[in-house]
Amino acid sequence: MADSEAIVRLARSDDEAAILALINRVQPHAPWTQAHYDWQFKHGPAGAPILRVIDCEGLIAGFLAVSRRHVWVDGKIYDGFLMQDGMTDPTFRGRGFFNMLATALRDGLVGTDLVGLMFPNKHSENSFRRTGWTELMKVPLRVAHAQGLTKDLSLLQPVPAFNSDVLAIWKDAGFSVGVLRSPEYLNWRYGIPGATYYRFMIDGDAGFAVLKVYDRGGSRVVNLCDFVVRKGERGRIAEFLDEVHAFAQQHGAAEVQALVDARNPYAAAFEAKGFALDLSQDRFIFTDGPADVLPRLSSASAWHISQADNDVY
Repeated sequence: MADSEAIVRLARSDDEAAILALINRVQPHAPWTQAHYDWQFKHGPAGAPILRVIDCEGLIAGFLAVSRRHVWVDGKIYDGFLMQDGMTDPTFRGRGFFNMLATALRDGLVGTDLVGLMFPNKHSENSFRRTGWTELMKVPLRVAHAQGLTKDLSLLQPVPAFNSDVLAIWKDAGFSVGVLRSPEYLNWRYGIPGATYYRFMIDGDAGFAVLKVYDRGGSRVVNLCDFVVRKGERGRIAEFLDEVHAFAQQHGAAEVQALVDARNPYAAAFEAKGFALDLSQDRFIFTDGPADVLPRLSSASAWHISQADNDVY
């Protein structure tokens, strides 16, 4: 049971230093700078996040932050959010604090029109089950061995930033549910301080893609963070993925990763290009929203999920 002295409250401006210190204490392998904190919690184009803390014994013992998003549901745009950051100080674990935060979050959504998407870790996912969130799907991680293609990138055309073409592509992509891919969102999402993302338009305005390269131990991996094509261009996805493999070759990567659910219309093309589901992946995605759209939100086949939605894989 949670400690009776613990209080769940909205974060204040004077909590900022304590929250940043907690983040870097919990994950010293991936520390945040002040610039990263400001990017995540102050600069999002959909508005300020919902940020709650556990105040215990005069200390910030944990926090749960959900970033604002705009969510596309059958052509209508809803205010929404994505949980990407939630932590409990190791010295306070085992006292039910995260469950308190998750409960307060869901209680705050009852009666609103907000749509939620959650990627909790294994330590916290049961809190979302207990507090009534809908389990949408397993994280659909796909992994392909880079195929060693050496062709030039003629279809993946680099751009310094995205313009309004990406929104037109998204609207023409044929997806029923997903985080709205507007230029404001994409340029913020791929503007993390200190991180490098490669932005591409695909063959003019046939689609758009974002790639990220990172080192994992002794090998290099490419993440296909975002990949959306117009509905009429789906027959060319395998051709486009050849250039993703060529990009991996150019950057010395042995592996390419993407999030593509088996019910996604892109799945067959990804499988044809060697992207197999990682069956060892045991994390889950959850959703919630108003009663009139929850049936659509609960349909895994309606969603388009990519690494843009939770870039940690």
